[in-house]
Amino acid sequence: MTLLRDGVYTVLPYTAETLRCVNRRIPLSETVGKRKRAVFQENGKAIRGCFITLITISNMRELLSLITSPEESFDILMNRGYEKVIYRNLTLRSFELRSRDDENVTLKIEVMESEDSYTDSFSPVTPDLFWEREKTLNYMDYDLTEEGRDASLGIYRFSFLGKFEGAASYSLRVYGPVLADSALNENESIEQLFLLCLLMTEEDTISLKIKFTNLCPAESTKGSDTHGEQLMCRLFRIEGPISIEERGTNSYWGKEL
Repeated sequence: MTLLRDGVYTVLPYTAETLRCVNRRIPLSETVGKRKRAVFQENGKAIRGCFITLITISNMRELLSLITSPEESFDILMNRGYEKVIYRNLTLRSFELRSRDDENVTLKIEVMESEDSYTDSFSPVTPDLFWEREKTLNYMDYDLTEEGRDASLGIYRFSFLGKFEGAASYSLRVYGPVLADSALNENESIEQLFLLCLLMTEEDTISLKIKFTNLCPAESTKGSDTHGEQLMCRLFRIEGPISIEERGTNSYWGKEL
């Protein structure tokens, strides 16, 4: 799988994909005197589906640009072996950045078509690129921190979700232990949380930093594990600005949502 955006080809190490063309159907009014049943008329094709990819040193900036500029269109070049197809002029329906302790950070991208979307075939000059194995971004349970608290929150799993149908909305779901004096345990808003993940190579150390502000509680559950430790799951709506930064020794990229 290859992402094509602004003339730049970026190979993605995807772990799953469901991109397909489906029939677009319009519901019709029922015929008078007939039994009630769903009646539809075919009205062209729609592109639907999603893909899940790992974040690496070579694709991080392009993927971050994708989720921070959801209104900009992009292409996906897909070589499934039995077919090669290009999905043109897609836009972003939603994304989910997620991970759990000591595992790869993955990004789920759900697409939707625009008025200019269509499918195309590979031409003789279409590059057929393949991913070469490289370092991927990982998450550790001390990577998510709370403003004013030095100790680790112990968040062993998180999910950062953005939706773009209608007005853009963002949320953050976290899973971790119930800790004394942590704002995560209270049914109150949190001013700031920080996510900082590192990707280290022999040549450089690349960091992904996300700053969440004005987190409003939306959902909360608590329980205990088999060892009796108190655990919580909290969902926050993010009402304030979100800043995303990628930084290396000699490079920097940043944008605010």
